[in-house]
Amino acid sequence: MSRHRSSTSFSRRAALRTLIGFAATGAAGALLAACSNAAAPSAPPTAAAPAPATAPTTAPPAAPKPTTTAAQPASSGGPKGQTLSVGSGVVDANANPLQAQDHTYMYAAFNALTNVDPTDPTPKPELATSWNKVSDTVTEYKLRSGVTFSNGQPLTADDVAFTFNTTLNEKLAISSLLTNIKEVAAVDPMTVRITTDGPDPILESRLALMFIVPRQYYQQVGTDGFGQKPIGSGRFTVDQFVPNQSMVLKANPTAWQGSPASAEVQMTYYSNPSALLSAYQAGQHDIAQLLPTQALNQLQGQGTVQAVSTASSNIITLDTTKPPFSDIRVRQAMTMAMTFQR
Repeated sequence: MSRHRSSTSFSRRAALRTLIGFAATGAAGALLAACSNAAAPSAPPTAAAPAPATAPTTAPPAAPKPTTTAAQPASSGGPKGQTLSVGSGVVDANANPLQAQDHTYMYAAFNALTNVDPTDPTPKPELATSWNKVSDTVTEYKLRSGVTFSNGQPLTADDVAFTFNTTLNEKLAISSLLTNIKEVAAVDPMTVRITTDGPDPILESRLALMFIVPRQYYQQVGTDGFGQKPIGSGRFTVDQFVPNQSMVLKANPTAWQGSPASAEVQMTYYSNPSALLSAYQAGQHDIAQLLPTQALNQLQGQGTVQAVSTASSNIITLDTTKPPFSDIRVRQAMTMAMTFQR
């Protein structure tokens, strides 16, 4: 079981929006920009144990709740195309978006059919420009034309159907999102039909967490190989990846969404929040992602950041493909033990 925070952001000088523009959704996580120019880390952080793949058993995150964050006033910022250094408390053992859920790199390197901004839970078009309810259980999605993966392969309905069917057939972690989906089929190169086993009013919200992969390349390298060297259609490509240690994202020159503000993003993973805080304070990173609340309070007390208000949504996810949560009785027991406020 894991908890993912989203949309809580902290920034300095031209901030995240000017420097990167790569995680405009809730997956950007709790971010804090350094107050001095970034330097390369003096030593890599201790590698963390691989985080378990997770997938929600029910609906995606509810409408975001307001929260208090902090940010230093923006100034002129750095030049377009500069490298951004990020220290992250989210440790990635695998870079396959079908084997985890809601990690920052996914929103940078991949696209989904829909997009949900934490400030507005209404699903919006992404790869799908429109959708039509054929019946209570059948929906057809029209795809955006001219989209290619970073290897030059056009993104078509065949890739979309393959992504969903592979996730279901291999019972990958994200498959828990799809339990009510009976069939995903390509009607034509630019139309996808999704059939569910009953009416699903939040289908488009859940589709925002399903990132599309290229069928041809995925079949060549397999699920595990894709997790080490993935290819997507997002504004960045995964240039380098060392499990549990680091990832380097580079701007995708063919991205349909346009060029990002930063040419390169270097992400260093920290399993120890104290190590992440120390690296940030030492000026090793421009941004620190998912710092604990105590650390944020400490930094605010030093006068290096200024409190602002933003939106955030929290979700708790369970991997229902493995024990103990593969047993419905365990999930029912957890639900019965919870107190819900409506």
